[in-house]
Amino acid sequence: MGALGTERGTTLLAEHLRIRHEVEAIVDLARERGLADDSALRLDLVRAWTEARIMEWNGLRLMSAIKAAGHGAVKAGRVDPTVQASVSKVFASSAHIRMGELAMRVAGAEAELAGPDYALDRLQQVFLGSRAEAIYGGTTQIQYNVLGERTLGLPREAR
Repeated sequence: MGALGTERGTTLLAEHLRIRHEVEAIVDLARERGLADDSALRLDLVRAWTEARIMEWNGLRLMSAIKAAGHGAVKAGRVDPTVQASVSKVFASSAHIRMGELAMRVAGAEAELAGPDYALDRLQQVFLGSRAEAIYGGTTQIQYNVLGERTLGLPREAR
């Protein structure tokens, strides 16, 4: 379980750079379309940028926890890497779904159009792919169970 949890979290490490580029593409599209002055949209753009940074920091925190675990830090009361991986996964899944929805709002009606041979542009791929992220690597609901049992000490879910 520990290996799977850590693998789940370390997968996100490489993703944070890609996600930051996605947010930059959404911001650029908003500027191109003259939407950057819309205060509600600006708030959502700032939230997306902030959440991308939080994903990056969660990834770095996970790496620190993995490194510390090798030195007995978990026994010393520090963060368990499997718990940190679950926290990172839950946050990233939810935030990336919001980013995909924001991208489609910025794209407007064009978001509903596919290119030649049904090709999707990068932001359409983000929107659809973000939905799958809430499932692969352990669904968000499973991650909530892991966090409840391992972090809060709640009883195991009845089977």
